[in-house]
Amino acid sequence: MTDPRPVVLFDGDCAFCNATVRWTVRRDPLAQLRFAPLASDAARRVVALTDPGRDFDSLPDAIVLADRDGVHTASTAVLRLTRHLRFPWPACALALLVPRPLRDAAYQVFARNRIRWFGRADACETPPPGLAARMLDAEDVPGPE
Repeated sequence: MTDPRPVVLFDGDCAFCNATVRWTVRRDPLAQLRFAPLASDAARRVVALTDPGRDFDSLPDAIVLADRDGVHTASTAVLRLTRHLRFPWPACALALLVPRPLRDAAYQVFARNRIRWFGRADACETPPPGLAARMLDAEDVPGPE
């Protein structure tokens, strides 16, 4: 990809995931992050370009972060995402020092229950200012050569 900014891939059907994207946009005034629903062709292309050997269909269905270091899932995706937000949120990345199995265990409990706890997203929801320009379409991501 020609644009080096990280891409947050998210479950577009999950109300919590959509709220997280809106929350993230408000705390990313430099527009360092771009976004795409996991169920989109853009997400599939981002993963293919970032980590060509990765099986897209095996990715979790909550939050995934694709950046210059690869494709990150579960707690690692969330904590790496915080590095791009304004203070004090980058301090959350210190939690990457916690062993991944512990972090991911807590993350998995939340991820498994997020739809039950927060429900499904409203399809007619109006995106916050600045989000529409940062959402990727398949045309924004080069296809496999």
